[in-house]
Amino acid sequence: MRCHLFLLLAAWGCAPAGGGAVDAGLRDPADGYQPPPIDDARSLTWTQPALLDDPEVAGLPRVVGTMCPGSNAGVLWEHWLRTFTTTDASQRPAFGALLEDFAATHGADPATWDLGAFPVKVTALVHRPDLADGASHCGEFRVAMASTHPVYAPIHFLWLFRLPGTDCKTLARRLAALSSLEEPAFLAEARALVTESLVPERFLSAESVEFTQQPWEWRMWNTDEGSAPGRTCTLTNPPLFQQTDSLKVGVGGAQREAFLRWVAQNAEALDARRALIPEAFRGPFQWVNQGYPWVKLDLSGVAPAVLEAHPDLRRNMEIVGCGACHAVDAPFLHVDHERAFSPFYVKELAARARFLARLTVGEWALPPFGPLQEDPVLPR
Repeated sequence: MRCHLFLLLAAWGCAPAGGGAVDAGLRDPADGYQPPPIDDARSLTWTQPALLDDPEVAGLPRVVGTMCPGSNAGVLWEHWLRTFTTTDASQRPAFGALLEDFAATHGADPATWDLGAFPVKVTALVHRPDLADGASHCGEFRVAMASTHPVYAPIHFLWLFRLPGTDCKTLARRLAALSSLEEPAFLAEARALVTESLVPERFLSAESVEFTQQPWEWRMWNTDEGSAPGRTCTLTNPPLFQQTDSLKVGVGGAQREAFLRWVAQNAEALDARRALIPEAFRGPFQWVNQGYPWVKLDLSGVAPAVLEAHPDLRRNMEIVGCGACHAVDAPFLHVDHERAFSPFYVKELAARARFLARLTVGEWALPPFGPLQEDPVLPR
């Protein structure tokens, strides 16, 4: 997982879904295979209504049903959304209000709810072979949804599923082949891929992004031990992946001293976006005040010689955590509720198409954390 956040761009700044075909011009020396021109709208990110508007493909009941086997989907969904108002880190009332509004017309008992009637829609189905680790898995499959409620929005959800196995070249060729299929064959193969991915054993985690109030908030969610009537797990809010908590490490004391020592010791890898940020320096949520200047990570205390040798150190540390790139080059969401893409995401898709084409011929290299595109816009 390099950068999870799937942040929304206002409609006036969005590009239509699909960044166009990419002709890789590559050949596998082992078997002569050449990838077709990669169309990201077919091989990487799907927004086709025939897929997204069919509840049998990736509707809310089906997706929630993968999170905790043996749970009632309505009970688990109600538990998750209630958790937003009870966590120690942050309380966001919109999720509880959304539940209350639904319960007013569908009954107070979530075990009886038809989640297919809940006011959300699928906004994208995404394959991320660029997140393969080269040893144990071939990346991720993701399902994005957005609230369609007239009041309690923007609220967006993302579910992450592992693409298992180590034969990532074969998977890459399967995805690449989608670009050249006729529509009926494409839809049939896309449905087959979704069916393979939306199973409990592949579920990894979920995310939420909400902007019903300022600042917008990003969180990650894991399923942990703990049960109650109707559910077999508990949703918990772990530290965000690769998101340095500037408040936690910005206050003087032992924690900040440990952080500054770690930065100095790992400056080269951090500047190259190759270092995993320890959990101790990350927080359970990220807030960004849209329209306000980015709050810089404070590296004062790191030796001047280190900072001089790595003048973009702070900026590269910030860009891997997702919050920064959405404050700089992509406001709020990459895929909005109308399934339109931000300019930042269009550039990412072009980079992912090039990565996929190389993967089909066995050319693979572990990307850096953060954006895949070359020379991304960094925080100032």
